[in-house]
Amino acid sequence: MSLIIPPSQVLPASYISGNFYYPPGITLAAGSVIAANVIRLIPLIIPAPVVITSMGIRVTTAQASGNAQLAIYANNTATGRPTGNALASTGNLSTTTGTAVSASLSGGNTAFAPAVYWVGINNDSTAGGTAIYQTQSSGVPWMGYLMGSATELNLANGSTAAGMNLSVAQTYNTWPDLTSASFTENTGTASAMLHFKVA
Repeated sequence: MSLIIPPSQVLPASYISGNFYYPPGITLAAGSVIAANVIRLIPLIIPAPVVITSMGIRVTTAQASGNAQLAIYANNTATGRPTGNALASTGNLSTTTGTAVSASLSGGNTAFAPAVYWVGINNDSTAGGTAIYQTQSSGVPWMGYLMGSATELNLANGSTAAGMNLSVAQTYNTWPDLTSASFTENTGTASAMLHFKVA
């Protein structure tokens, strides 16, 4: 039996140097507020080898003097959850203006092999609970089948599919080792859509 992939799910065979990309198979929404000092995480599919130089988000509702930070974590294939220390992260991304903002990776350009990863966002106390970011819509089906849940209703929380994400409490400006973290499963669109730039 052949696998038919709809156009919205087609994956790039390679990435072009200097271009920005976001995860495949996404439909977008304006999002909702994310509390301060809480990492929100969604899966990130990287289908081809890539070296990432910067990461960004789109601010849809600005908050003066606020900041957010982004990080990418590995996926634990045994649990389907983020694990280990952050593989890459940014410094502050300003939420002052409703626009796309990005920053270079704090540790320099980082290579990623094809795999499932997790991208997380954390707000400082000013942006937390106020700033809103472009995010995945609640009708993104691969959230459910990549994340999985022991609670069936989390995978069927609305008529269009599961807009699910994970969260873990964490002081802003530090990215913890998530190997033994206890994650909360959230439904809805309170997360942020990553843009990344290829070196």
